[in-house]
Amino acid sequence: MRIAIKGVGWRLPDIQPAPQELEGRSIPTLVHQAVKECVGDACVTMTDIDAIVTASVDLWDGKTASNIAVTEAVGAVMRAETRIAGDGLLALMHGAMMLLSGHYRRVLVVAHGKCSEADVDAVSNWSFDPVYQQTLHLTDAQALALQSQAVAARAEAYWGAKNATAFLCAVAAGNANDKLAPQGDGACAVILEPGDGGITLSGFGYDLDAHYLGDRDLSRSEGLLRATRRACRMASLDNPKREITHHYWSLRTGWQLPLWAEAVGSWAFAEGPTGLQSGRHHVQWAGLPPFAAGLQRLITAVKELRENPGTGYALAQGCHGPAGQAQAVCLLRANGGA
Repeated sequence: MRIAIKGVGWRLPDIQPAPQELEGRSIPTLVHQAVKECVGDACVTMTDIDAIVTASVDLWDGKTASNIAVTEAVGAVMRAETRIAGDGLLALMHGAMMLLSGHYRRVLVVAHGKCSEADVDAVSNWSFDPVYQQTLHLTDAQALALQSQAVAARAEAYWGAKNATAFLCAVAAGNANDKLAPQGDGACAVILEPGDGGITLSGFGYDLDAHYLGDRDLSRSEGLLRATRRACRMASLDNPKREITHHYWSLRTGWQLPLWAEAVGSWAFAEGPTGLQSGRHHVQWAGLPPFAAGLQRLITAVKELRENPGTGYALAQGCHGPAGQAQAVCLLRANGGA
């Protein structure tokens, strides 16, 4: 598989905008700014784009068909367009498969999320089972709290309570009381084309774990484990722990860092927290928009691989759903990288 990352662009404003700033940060505006930057980065024009794949979710945008609001902003009028109701990395995988089909020459992938549009935690109640779990008023925040308790128990058993608290404080930008990473508004865009570019998409994988929280072991991430294995098989990696030198994580809680790192095989609880604070693990604690977070982490990896092409493979991870139910993994490599 040879898919090149031709261009990237993003628009991630402040996390909590002032009321007077909301007028200039409508969803179409955020998306158009990201697309404009991406097209310029790729040194192409919109007439060079054959197809568009967008990622957004109706409930979060408050629209019956959330892609309708960005049709003109992404240049999808009278063009092939697909909308993915999930993380932006899933949209990127869809775009890559469109190219691999041989029917398209260049695909634009765009993802957006806008937390200031509504109370997103309250909205998340609708993603749970309507018969039992919605009536319990479960939300993403509560699912993340249950997951954090499960992972924290493992960490304290290995490291002790004091070291576990110190680790959480370091991940959460120095504030151990900040249990949830603040989300933001934003849009991201990537242009894909076949062949070997400066940065190559070498493999990808995805997985959807069990819907009911009680059917999953929240202290582990079997879904991310399966997604990573699929990506590594596609990239023909013999020794992923050695060959994947950088990891770009999408986090909502500090405890997801050891959970994700263990699932992809880059680290184990017995190694202690210091291994997670090395330069291999890249975290942006605040400001990642829902459903665009994975694509933003991929764009960060692309920009760093451009500056340091000899760093081996980079893994970008995205997720959505209660406690990371749906997982997506992409493996990138600089052309000619070590």
